[in-house]
Amino acid sequence: MGASLLGPVLVAPASLAAEAPPRDPTARAEWLSNQAETAFAEKRFADAIRLYLDAWEAAPAASILYNVAFIYDKRLSDPELAIDYYERAARAPDADQALIDKARQRVETLRAELGKKPPKDPPKDPPKKDPPKDPPKKDPPQDDPLEVDPRPGLGPILVTIGGGALLTGGLVVGIFANKTHGDFAGAETPAEKRELQSRGKSQSLIADVLMGAGVLTLGAGLVWMLLEPMPEAEGRVQPVRVEPLFLPGGAGLSVGGRL
Repeated sequence: MGASLLGPVLVAPASLAAEAPPRDPTARAEWLSNQAETAFAEKRFADAIRLYLDAWEAAPAASILYNVAFIYDKRLSDPELAIDYYERAARAPDADQALIDKARQRVETLRAELGKKPPKDPPKDPPKKDPPKDPPKKDPPQDDPLEVDPRPGLGPILVTIGGGALLTGGLVVGIFANKTHGDFAGAETPAEKRELQSRGKSQSLIADVLMGAGVLTLGAGLVWMLLEPMPEAEGRVQPVRVEPLFLPGGAGLSVGGRL
């Protein structure tokens, strides 16, 4: 096999691209690998992967699987698929020790990077302020209007931030779902199609759940912030109280008080 490991990529001559692929398996794999290198040089990475996999179908070789892993790793930033193809390359019967060492070392690095990804930071509580030692007590006259702090409380702020985080997470997962759909369209083998189809369904479901919960939570936080109850005063009626309500089967709003 003449398939080279990706590093410096050799561009096939223009005359080669116009030829039909040979029928001999080894020559066909060589021809397809050259076409894949040309696609790689032109940054058509999905086409390069498809051509490499066609070459592997014609004449399986560890170097072809390594090239596919390299594209998923260094160009498409898909560590999970990169790990899969690196491991397949290392297990290939024709893999030499240098390729095996490279593939396994990269798998260890990718697994470590996946394990180090920090979770999304939760909303941080504002610093607590110590109350004054001797707060002055002022009893305003009954006829004077009650002064109210116009700033919203901590509760609606946290709920609003949480809703925004959920919505953002749903959008991010939705982007990954669209990417998986694109990969599915370019997949050639049945095993890849099944894997990408399953992953795409899971990502779409997670995106829908996160976005739905994010919109509902964000709306609840904004409503709570706008309708936060005023302090009670003697002779006045307590206003409507709106609070978010989270149940095992979903979320909603709790409305209480008197109009």
